[in-house]
Amino acid sequence: MQSNGILGGIRSGEAIVRGRAVLRPFNLLMEGGASLHLLEKTTSSRTEPVENAMYRFFSGKKVRIPKIFYNTFDAAAEEGVLLMEDLAPTHRNIADWNAPLAAGALTDLLGLIAEFHACGWGQADLPLPEHLGSLGNYMQHLNYLERDYAYFRQHCAFRLGAEEHALYEHCLRRLQEHAGRHIDRIHARHHTAYIHGDLNACNVLYPAVPGALPVLIDLEAVRTGLCSEDLVMLFVHDFHHGEAQTMAILQQYYDILHAGLVQTYPWEQFMEDMRWSLMEGLFFPAKLLAHEGVQDEELAWKSIEACRALLEATG
Repeated sequence: MQSNGILGGIRSGEAIVRGRAVLRPFNLLMEGGASLHLLEKTTSSRTEPVENAMYRFFSGKKVRIPKIFYNTFDAAAEEGVLLMEDLAPTHRNIADWNAPLAAGALTDLLGLIAEFHACGWGQADLPLPEHLGSLGNYMQHLNYLERDYAYFRQHCAFRLGAEEHALYEHCLRRLQEHAGRHIDRIHARHHTAYIHGDLNACNVLYPAVPGALPVLIDLEAVRTGLCSEDLVMLFVHDFHHGEAQTMAILQQYYDILHAGLVQTYPWEQFMEDMRWSLMEGLFFPAKLLAHEGVQDEELAWKSIEACRALLEATG
């Protein structure tokens, strides 16, 4: 804080443990009665945590994330340390919102996401996630999806009909048939981005006071992927607007993203990416049930309806 020209007394709050990470809020009391709200996050790891690396990567770029005052990896202590602004006094997450989202808020969110994706477009510094490391790894990943779906079909507490099961099986076949092309494209970093990887409503903060801007938080799962993966997570799994409105949302996002890219990203490629991410996202409710015992009927039906409608709408 001294290196940033900020001095003052410190008052710390209670630590919060989240998996391998510990979060502790601090209130920095400065001269004149002003205060600065900070959050320290330490993450146990033998190598630098992805989150630390990504905050460093995005620092100074046109992307809205918390301001970072200190970012280091202590190899001896085997922990990453982040000191960032605490946005709790000025922002709220959007987990209690419902679709349809208000036009102004929707535009804010799409701009936020598009800016994030544009900053990491085509980058190759991050190693690929394991399931995308080779065609063999990806085929094994699809085998896991098939296994999860078999468990889901047998144990889900709500009834799906023959048409819905046919959709699952159709999507799985398409993923398997085109897996080689998909992996080749990912390895070439052809129209890939650094995606958030966990873009659910809890990781999007929206201003609760005038003058603040929406921000993305928790960069723990950032990885190389298709921008459409983040869109499916937020605008299908959390805020599905139906076929017509979702297509309008995708068009608006694409226009914002494309305006910020140096290279051309054809609309047809974006639609192909959406189809791929919709098919993969269809299996997310099955994974939740098979691995965590979560029976989420609403999520399953949103995924089915979006996939069924938008696969046809996007070709």
